[in-house]
Amino acid sequence: MARRITEFFSSVPIKSRKIDEQLKQEELPKVSNICSDLSSNNSEDSRNGCDPKKLESTSDQTESYGKITDTIAEPTETKKSEWYKGSKLDISWILQTYSFFQKIKLGKRYGIKCMTCFTHIQEAKKFSKNGTIPIADGVRCDSQNKLERIIDHLTTEAHNAATNLDQMQMKWMEQSDEHPWIKTLKSHEAEKVKLLIELAIDVYNDSRQLTLSAHSWPSRSLSKMHADSQIVSYKEEGLTSQFVQFSPTAALLQYRNPVIYREMLDTVGRSVMEKVVDQLKKIDCFSIQVDGSVDKYGVDNKFITARYLTENLEIKSVFLGESKSDIRGAEGLLDSIKIVFQDLDIEDTAKEKLTGVTTDGENANTGKNGGLWVRLKQYLKKDIFCMWCVAHRSDLVLSDLESTITEVRHWKTNLKAVATFYRGSALRYEWLEKIGDSKKISIYRFPAYFEVRFAEHLLNLSKALWKNLPCMQIHWQSIIESSDSTKIEKATAKGFLRTWKNDGEQEHLTCLMMDILRHIEKLQKDSQKSKIIMTDIELSKKIAVDSIA
Repeated sequence: MARRITEFFSSVPIKSRKIDEQLKQEELPKVSNICSDLSSNNSEDSRNGCDPKKLESTSDQTESYGKITDTIAEPTETKKSEWYKGSKLDISWILQTYSFFQKIKLGKRYGIKCMTCFTHIQEAKKFSKNGTIPIADGVRCDSQNKLERIIDHLTTEAHNAATNLDQMQMKWMEQSDEHPWIKTLKSHEAEKVKLLIELAIDVYNDSRQLTLSAHSWPSRSLSKMHADSQIVSYKEEGLTSQFVQFSPTAALLQYRNPVIYREMLDTVGRSVMEKVVDQLKKIDCFSIQVDGSVDKYGVDNKFITARYLTENLEIKSVFLGESKSDIRGAEGLLDSIKIVFQDLDIEDTAKEKLTGVTTDGENANTGKNGGLWVRLKQYLKKDIFCMWCVAHRSDLVLSDLESTITEVRHWKTNLKAVATFYRGSALRYEWLEKIGDSKKISIYRFPAYFEVRFAEHLLNLSKALWKNLPCMQIHWQSIIESSDSTKIEKATAKGFLRTWKNDGEQEHLTCLMMDILRHIEKLQKDSQKSKIIMTDIELSKKIAVDSIA
């Protein structure tokens, strides 16, 4: 019987959490009674002369009884680690379980601090009854009552509010769809995300092609398909999905090539030009403008545009075409015009309704005996208006000014010399920018020499010199004083300082020429407007002359 009792008690697990004190008090007397009964039986057996083997078994049983009493006495240790509201009243366990609790030192004792409430103290105070959160600054944890208060803090509205705010911040940083704002933004910004994806792929494709032309069209078409597939991937898997590798099939590449693109473009061009031809046949008259330009391959292309008045009295300008001729001189210019008329099948219309032509002042155009103007009149078999381009014609004002006034010619030479000095060396321009940064002055870019044409470009060059002059004077002085500068560099810098000294002649000429150039620039821009007539040009010319005078 004793063995069965021992096995029964040894099979019962002793719980380490809540142990009822009343159960302990009831169990211990029972065990003591059993032990006393067994001891009385043993004494009776000894008096009756029992077998020694039975005595040995009895002694073994009494040893096991001692173990039972020892095991039942263990709850005195668990008394220090009781549980409260699902949490163990043990500081080490609390710190290990709740990562937002931090152990701190309060004087000579240790305490505990809630980092979540400390980080979001303003949010937590909104839900506090007295407007304070003591645990955010640290509280003691050296007694059971204080540990229970720490556990109670976990269920307070203030701690829950701080925890929710902390979780929302984490979701915001992770751009998680669980955040309500992120979810709303993603739903409303879907089109913007789509646009950015398309733009990113287009920019990358353009950077690989280096130029936008007909030859870049196949790749741009495929980049659009790539962007569409990437957008679908992002919608299905989210913005954190991997970039999808695009592998177009042979069917997609069948018609996507520069040849097909050129054929389509020609078809579109023919369709547009058919409408232009129909419009030219309906109107009463039109004029043309002829200008030439040599491309990088050395081909002298002629560009022909037309201007006419519609039935609604609107002035319109259209591009008729580009052509080139193997014939040189004025005859080649006329041949280029004939080629465009023949391609559009408007030779008869031109002979009937062409009333004027505009060109620059080149001798091949304006020659009295064999220029384009004379030859075009002979081709049309009638007299027409032949006019200079206003921009070219007004530019002769500056040419006459330079040839008449020596100081202006020298001023322009000095102006170009300064621009060439800084454009010819990136290091000099870099030093000029450093001086500008130290003086908090914006440095203007010097136009290239070939850009100095017409009043507008010469005005831009004058503005750049005027704005950069204080910094340039400092730079020239530093070149003279530097021991690393060569004799030629020092001599050049000294020459610039003498020429462009403060309150000098070149400064005064720069101010004067900038005023003159502004009036000429306005005249040239007004004359290039699409809706302008002869009387408007005459009025603009009068205003410019009166302003300069």
